[in-house]
Amino acid sequence: MSPKASARDASPPPYVTPADEPAGASRSSPVFVQPHPPAVDDIMAHLKLLETLAQLRRDIYLHDGLFGLWDAEASAADSAIGRHKIKRALREKRWAAYVTMAVQRFEIWWNRAVAADPEDFTLWDDMSAEYVAPEALAALSGKYDRLVWTQASMPPLDVLMVWHTFTLHPRAFLDDCARAKHMQLWYSGLPWATIDRCISDTYEYVVPLEATINFETATQVPWTQDLERPLLSLKCPKCASPVAVPLTTGAVGNPDKPFVDGTGFADRAFTATCDLCQYRLDHNSLAVARFQTDARECYVSNKPMPGTMLGSYGAASATNHSRQQLHLPNRLLQQPMTGAAVLEFVSPSNAVGRTLVDVSGLLGRIVNDRDKVAKITTASRLSNIEAYGLRRMMASYWNNGTAFSTDLVGAVVRQGSFVEKMEELGWIDSPSVAASLSRFRHKYAKFFSIIRVADARSMVPTIDIDLVWHTHQANAFSYYVWSLTALPGVYVDHDDKASEPDLMDAFQATTKAFQSATNGELYSECVCWFCESVREFDASSLLPSKETRNARANTRVLRLEGADRQPCAHMSVHAVLRPNNQQDLIRARMQRKLLERTFKKVRQRAKKGGFEVPEIPEKSQLRMWGLEFLIRNSAAISRDPSISDSCYGHNPLCLATVNDEFTGCAAATCSATVSAGSCQPLTARSSFMALAGGDPMVYAHEIDMGATGGMGAF
Repeated sequence: MSPKASARDASPPPYVTPADEPAGASRSSPVFVQPHPPAVDDIMAHLKLLETLAQLRRDIYLHDGLFGLWDAEASAADSAIGRHKIKRALREKRWAAYVTMAVQRFEIWWNRAVAADPEDFTLWDDMSAEYVAPEALAALSGKYDRLVWTQASMPPLDVLMVWHTFTLHPRAFLDDCARAKHMQLWYSGLPWATIDRCISDTYEYVVPLEATINFETATQVPWTQDLERPLLSLKCPKCASPVAVPLTTGAVGNPDKPFVDGTGFADRAFTATCDLCQYRLDHNSLAVARFQTDARECYVSNKPMPGTMLGSYGAASATNHSRQQLHLPNRLLQQPMTGAAVLEFVSPSNAVGRTLVDVSGLLGRIVNDRDKVAKITTASRLSNIEAYGLRRMMASYWNNGTAFSTDLVGAVVRQGSFVEKMEELGWIDSPSVAASLSRFRHKYAKFFSIIRVADARSMVPTIDIDLVWHTHQANAFSYYVWSLTALPGVYVDHDDKASEPDLMDAFQATTKAFQSATNGELYSECVCWFCESVREFDASSLLPSKETRNARANTRVLRLEGADRQPCAHMSVHAVLRPNNQQDLIRARMQRKLLERTFKKVRQRAKKGGFEVPEIPEKSQLRMWGLEFLIRNSAAISRDPSISDSCYGHNPLCLATVNDEFTGCAAATCSATVSAGSCQPLTARSSFMALAGGDPMVYAHEIDMGATGGMGAF
């Protein structure tokens, strides 16, 4: 039986009420439960955390003078619009600097305070079954203790914020936990019950004094950030001496491209010099240094490189042959001749002025050398899987200024609009919140059942589904079991980058699949012009199906209930990105025009039914960073307009898809450059990765498939 057929025929994950969490101890043996959606109480606690994070975000960006950024700088502008732009840039930069420091503090907590596993996590041996049975996972979970979090053991809110965001990248989080021997952390998940107890009725994060003492003792850093002009201590890649660097410097400058001249660690043009050896530090040199550190550990201690712990679909591959192929980066670095050559190339003494592009070029030359390739693989050239493994390893370094497999600064920043949307919807304060969350929970289960059988490559959640999906991912082990039970061999990822046209196409496919599977239930319970157009676009047949007729009837009910004036479950788009290639920009414009034509049909049909549907507004009024802006509606869906890439050390909206862009993975491993290593293997393994013709070993060069609030990638 093929994996695809097995996924279709398997029974859906049953709904099982989770067992009570063990309490009162630092560790406890995990209790295995059948796969289930997250409990309503967990989703409620998640909503409370998001409300607390929304308040934190607002407190930071409104804090005049924070990190030396004063609103008075806006008074120098010669127009009201100019002052508005400068004030917006200052507010965004405060948050950017705060998040950058939070990620640094999270890294310290991760390294010093999180208990290490008693033994290495042998991922390839323990999670290699192609069809993972719950009983096998139960036995695996028994190898590790479950960390039990009390209020006294919780980290500060900024560290918790980063931890929460990290769990929303399931494959990266598992990969890093396995490499860092933090599988106990992975199995334990976010302690929703404890988080709930730490948040007051006014959504303040309150912990006992013991928590402060425990954190500061373990990490040797203060409980709260230095909010004036903090200095970060970086280790010089060459002599290992500490280098004190400012978090941010400079002024707004051009309000349309603010802070481009800043040289602090949270700035795009970061630069510093080691007083002891005069080594120059910048974002490029630190990225190469991080690669050098990982490569040396792989060469000397056989520690796997980032991105090599999991199989092509997030779970370990079932065959030894595939394991060896995906481990190509490790074999390349562990082989004496090629490993020594790479380490020599990236050593601080030789790597002055070198970037990851140079590292990519070296790897390309190695894999183009048949004699060298023959020493690290069974053939004289790389297989598709081996090339994919090398690209995926390099994906951990591109446009990433953190020590983790994904850029956590950008990830937290991209979560900002989702956090704000949750606050705006006000679900947490609704008297019927429990009933609503129960409904969201069941809709999420339907969404996943559609994932099991859909023919589309990626699925886009609505914002109510996304809330439950986020909650589930934060309990990583439960989500892993749920995912692999629904789709054997596939750990469904939930990355947070997606291009406008890809997101649009995937949302249309998801809407169609959901309405077909539910006899016309509305997927996006919203009557904005966009959602109405998507439903009508799918219902364009001269002889509409029963599901389509039911969907139209349900839309009429929404209009009668005034859903257009109430908080509703719109498409989740908080991580949509605009690509920088002309082809996709043209696709986005064509989609917009098609939806506009479709919306005319919507208005005509509504008028016949006695409803007046307003025309598409040319502009929308948005509130960003506490300020009002008027935005032209030029695309069907748009990337988050509140993010200015120049305010960050690394672009949180990076999505380069054209040749010669710096995000190319590894020279000679693919025929076109891709975004941050997002080449996805297309095999019969997943119905979401089938091309016409069905070649089981075709690799596509796609924009990042998947978005937190975007798409689920397989």
